[in-house]
This record gives sequence, structure tokens and C-alpha cells, in this order.
Amino acid sequence: RGSGQIIYFHDLAVPIDAAMSLKDKSAVTMQTCKAQGTSAPISSSKEEVQKAFPIKREEVLRWNGWGYRDSGFVLNDNGNIEFSGKGRYSLSGTELHKFKPFLEERFGFDTNLKTFSQPPPDLTALPRVITNHSYVEAVRPFCVKISDDGMDRIVHSHGHTCHELFALRTGKYGRLPDYVIWPGSHRDVEKIVLAAKERNVCVIPFGGGTNVSGALECPTEERRTIVSLDMTEMVYISILV
Repeated sequence: RGSGQIIYFHDLAVPIDAAMSLKDKSAVTMQTCKAQGTSAPISSSKEEVQKAFPIKREEVLRWNGWGYRDSGFVLNDNGNIEFSGKGRYSLSGTELHKFKPFLEERFGFDTNLKTFSQPPPDLTALPRVITNHSYVEAVRPFCVKISDDGMDRIVHSHGHTCHELFALRTGKYGRLPDYVIWPGSHRDVEKIVLAAKERNVCVIPFGGGTNVSGALECPTEERRTIVSLDMTEMVYISILV
């Protein structure tokens, strides 16, 4: 829809103009994604599809904030701000001598004022799962994994708007998805969505999890089973032009 636009799918980005100009459309249909992970991929084999993070993404990503758990701005022993995350980014390990004075002068930054985020919640105290056993059994053969684990539900209950992250950091949890499902193929997605339609189940697609439009929030009034459909185990790409 215009010059310069990009089609994004997992770790692959294809300019729309380039895709439209391909003479052999089959060349971009169901091709194994060979894009290298840009931030410490989980797999180290060049023969395997590179993944940015594992199924249990909270092992490497912040569950209640932006970015990787090992990366962020910290105040070091010298009283200067530096960026952590050894080897992950070119900025990692860099001491930013002028950053703290800049923040103090321009924004009144005060290192004595601290608001600590809440620890991970007691998973037994989370809102109960609205079960749908018929649906679970119907889709079980068509997914890499299906989970009603409390932490999986929390991680998939939000995007990265300020109000969503503030709620997590202050220990507030709204409506959570009841199940998280990881499909492994296009056919899996078709089966999972068809089963949801037949059994009156809500499905919310989930990619990188950094949505900032509120699209990943579960409606608080929804009483049907909600499924978060995590697409990160997909290893093929199909572009329709």
C-alpha cells in the first residue's frame, strides 16, 4: 500500500514493493525463515531457524517491562549511568558520563527517589482459568504446546503501553487469557481457529508482545474462554501478494 512499506513476519522483513515485483511468486511462498536473530538467538546452529527468545520468554525478557532481563540503564559504583547487557548491544557496558548530569539538569532526575516494582505474583492467587476441555482436546494435536500456567498467562495478557506495564509493576492483574497456544504451522493455525469458532472461544494473536495499541489486553467483561495464540514457534513464511 505505497512505497517504502514493509511486511514483517517474526525475524523476516520484506519490502512490499520488492515482493510485488517478484516474477516468481512461488519463490517467497513457504520458504524457511533463514533470518538470523538480531538479539542473542536461542539456537547457536546456523542450520536451525534462529529464535529471538524461548517459549518461556520471561527467562530472557522482562515480564513487567521493556527489553531483556540483563539489559538496562544502571547506576554504577562510580555514580555514573551505564547500560548493562554484556555483549548484547554495542552500547552494553558503556559508561555514559554525561547522561546523569543531563537528566538532573533537564528533568530534575533524583537518584534518591525510587519506586520499586512488585515481585512476580503468587500464581495460585491469579484469576481462575475459564476452562473449555472440549476445545483443549480438539487443538492438542495441532500445536507445539498448550499451557494454562499462571506465568504464561500473565506474560501473554498485555502489550507494552505505559499503563499496561505500570499495572504489572504495581501488582495489578486484570483479565488473563485462559490458555496460551503455540502453533507450529499454517495448518495448525487453521485447525486452532476453526475449533475456536465451533466452540465459541476467543482468540488473540500474539507475536513479539510489544503491541502499544492495547490489542493484547483481554476484555474484563469477557466470560468466554480466551486463548492467546503465540506465533513465535512458526518457522515458515507465506507472503500473499
